[in-house]
Amino acid sequence: MFTSGEETSIILHEIGHALNPNLKGIEGEFMADNYTSERGLTDEIISSLEKGKAIRPSEFATKSTEQRIERLKKI
Repeated sequence: MFTSGEETSIILHEIGHALNPNLKGIEGEFMADNYTSERGLTDEIISSLEKGKAIRPSEFATKSTEQRIERLKKI
C-alpha cells in the first residue's frame, strides 16, 4: 500500500505534531508537514496524501488536504 518512504514520512509528520502540541488545525498540519519536508521527504508526504485521498476519501479528500499538497509542492 505505502512505500517505506511514505511510511517514514507519515511517522515524521506525526512526530512533527508531537513536537508542536499547541498548534491545531491547518497550522498544525503545515508545521508537521514542514518537519517531514525538512528531513527530505516532501515527495513522499505528498504521495501519501494522494494515496490517502484514494483510499479514505472521507478523511483525505478535503480542502485542507489540497491546501497541504499545494503548499508542499511549492517547497
